[in-house]
Amino acid sequence: MRRTLSNLHLLAAVGLVAACATGDIANPIGRKLNWFGYLNGDDLRPTCAAGNEAYRFVYNADYAHQVRIYDIVARADGRADMTVRVLGPATVAEITLDPADLDVMAPWRGTTATATLGPADVARLRRDIASLEVAPRGLEVTSDQTYWVIGGCLEGVYRFNLLPYPSPRFEALTADDLLFERDHSGVAVAAPKTAARRLPGAERDDYPVHRLRVGDNGLWGVGRPF
Repeated sequence: MRRTLSNLHLLAAVGLVAACATGDIANPIGRKLNWFGYLNGDDLRPTCAAGNEAYRFVYNADYAHQVRIYDIVARADGRADMTVRVLGPATVAEITLDPADLDVMAPWRGTTATATLGPADVARLRRDIASLEVAPRGLEVTSDQTYWVIGGCLEGVYRFNLLPYPSPRFEALTADDLLFERDHSGVAVAAPKTAARRLPGAERDDYPVHRLRVGDNGLWGVGRPF
């Protein structure tokens, strides 16, 4: 048993090093360390150029309850490849100690699925990214409420948006129905909710509440990632 625990610690340490090096969102440690940069599209902005389109839609329905990520890469034939990742509360009982199938991070990786979007679907995403009213500088949301974070490289320009619930801008989004319809993860979509009423600076019992603030075409003044 002691040797098994030592092996788990070693694997966790290796995972931490890999997360720091790659910032891979599939790695739960990397996600903790790079979450705000991921929402900000830090990995998409450097490669944003005409003919190199990529979109990211993140549905936050209380960070501790459900986050749905839709990473979409446009293809030359007018279609697009979509990767879906649904994150929620971890179940530690899912960890197996079988050396042949050992993954100590499994409960935190979420559920994934893939789909191919047709030209009409891609055009609909483009329209939303281009037509939605830009989030005003200074707009804030907290992680225990519902909102969309949207980023996309469209015609060589990276566009960022934040749509809090409830708001006319949240209701103006049309691509959400498309994304949920093409989402074959098997995880039901969490209903929108407003933030729980609490005193300024108060934390939830299950996790610290973090805050997002809009700057110039991206996030500014964000809180802590844990």
